[in-house]
Amino acid sequence: MNHNTFFMKLKHTKVATLAATLITFGSLAGGANAAISFTSMGNDLVVNITSPISFSVTTALATDTRWGLRLENVFTVAQSTNIVPGSTTSTIDLAGTTSTTTLNQHGVFTFGSTTGQDLFVFWNPPSYTPTINDSISISSGTFTLNGFLDSGISPDTVATSTTASIIQGANGKAIASTSVALLAIPEPSSALLLGLGALSLLARRKRTA
Repeated sequence: MNHNTFFMKLKHTKVATLAATLITFGSLAGGANAAISFTSMGNDLVVNITSPISFSVTTALATDTRWGLRLENVFTVAQSTNIVPGSTTSTIDLAGTTSTTTLNQHGVFTFGSTTGQDLFVFWNPPSYTPTINDSISISSGTFTLNGFLDSGISPDTVATSTTASIIQGANGKAIASTSVALLAIPEPSSALLLGLGALSLLARRKRTA
């Protein structure tokens, strides 16, 4: 192998390595500690819980079997009521009692003080009476809202966090709230453009060297 061939292969290896590094960085930057993201699968909206969410009860209410997770202001403008069925791989821990969530109604509701900018997921775990300082947690997993995108849109907030609340009963009374980070998932085309841009820049530098 002559010297020119050796250095040409070495340069190609460096280009490939740099491109892979830049694409990986572009897909991960800014989101390593995020707890929630939203993706679409056909007409289904998927809420991804990427790390467990923990709550401490601040308001004690009566025993109930209807619970929900409210994500505030994830839509930039108010949406119409859009209630759909779904499925989940997550679990909820109510003060030490762990249960696989059974999804009930979920989507966009406009009741009480809600404005149509919040997203709700309701479920029916075992009967539970909350007391002040009880710990509630939702595990990593997904909540799939079947057919939600038939008549609705994916959450489009540009905020980096949202207030997540555990709500109870038909009126959606919040018993515990916490701030949760939001992870923006780049479209596949965006990641591709990032990689192509990096290669173009490297090629330009090579020509001017």
